[in-house]
Amino acid sequence: MPYEIDYLEDEKIITIKNTGELTFTDFLEQTKEAVELARRKNARLFLSNNLLLENKAKTFEIYDLPKIYDELGASRSNKMAVLITEGGHIAKDARFFETICLNRGWNVRLFTR
Repeated sequence: MPYEIDYLEDEKIITIKNTGELTFTDFLEQTKEAVELARRKNARLFLSNNLLLENKAKTFEIYDLPKIYDELGASRSNKMAVLITEGGHIAKDARFFETICLNRGWNVRLFTR
């Protein structure tokens, strides 16, 4: 599996570590898993580590992710930090993701290393 999802009990943070190639289908699966875990644990904070990600999702698919959050019933009080490599190959897609999420009322912030 090209991603791992964990829960940090003390901090109440859902962590997602993406490694290798991820397709849009992988992003859908991980989103469903993370949202369900957040419901079970009453967590509102997410950290998505994408330092080793090779994004295979297309731009028009990324555009649909905020709509999918709504369809899954994710809470708009959730906060997501997205970690990427500065100037890395996914930077453009990650910035696009951050922008469309913010434009649709989702609290997403991009951080670089």
